[in-house]
Amino acid sequence: MKARQIKKLKFWSLRGALGGGGGYVESDVEVTRKVRAVRGEDGLRWQLVKDDEYKWSYCNEVDQECLNNI
Repeated sequence: MKARQIKKLKFWSLRGALGGGGGYVESDVEVTRKVRAVRGEDGLRWQLVKDDEYKWSYCNEVDQECLNNI
């Protein structure tokens, strides 16, 4: 795989929502995000692509954390 090549990757990530009783519930959802392989200390790792469609949300940080564990 070439570094800097953009791919669409489907993976499981955590999302939070308010439950029926007013409590906070986390659930796994399948998401598809644009990523690229970058070289890190431990070899290649996935990084989210920030392009025109990219908007900041807490989901970006959670998704990046999930990608780091793949």
